[in-house]
Amino acid sequence: MQEVRNIVFLTIIFVFIVILKGDMNLGFYMLGDYVVFDMKKIAYAFIMISLISLLAGRVFCGWLCIVAAFRNFFGRFLPDTNKFWQIKYILVFLLVAVLYLQNIYFEKIYIKETIFFAFLGFLVFSSNVWCKNICPVGAFFSLISVLSLFRLRIGSGCKTCVECNEFCDMGLKISEEERMHECSLCYRCVEKCPYNDISFSVNPIYKRIIRNIKKG
Repeated sequence: MQEVRNIVFLTIIFVFIVILKGDMNLGFYMLGDYVVFDMKKIAYAFIMISLISLLAGRVFCGWLCIVAAFRNFFGRFLPDTNKFWQIKYILVFLLVAVLYLQNIYFEKIYIKETIFFAFLGFLVFSSNVWCKNICPVGAFFSLISVLSLFRLRIGSGCKTCVECNEFCDMGLKISEEERMHECSLCYRCVEKCPYNDISFSVNPIYKRIIRNIKKG
């Protein structure tokens, strides 16, 4: 699975470079000295990704995000921490407030000279520090994923070896199913589990709803 993920990430990086060259528009594109944002496309993309998140969780974060792509190849060389994971939920509300107050009118941004520094920023923040603690987009999809229909679950054959915790991209305690709405579906825990006891299952929220309905 990680080989497939690496191919996807390399494709994402290639597409990102093509966009910066001004040859493609997937929500933003280069136009002379400007980066132009196509807010309608961005809105459609958010709606589509939100629907996917309602189905299976943070697929975007684990498979399609450009920062995750850089992190996958460079993050291992950078510092990591999971101590401030609550910050991103504050930032997502601040971001929504700023977008609302600005009426999303910032369609053009003159940043040709800062593209290089933005690229360096991606490398710096491509460690899990960004994804775990800061990213407001990840926080947004995490909130939606609370209600995702499916998520990774630990089966009854778990021997509590906690090996899965060591490989989680998001630094979650998979063995305790802690904050599983933040799972980015990197699938490392599934591959590393010596008992093959981690799999997709229906969200416990819906299981409780179904049980209550059956009880009448």
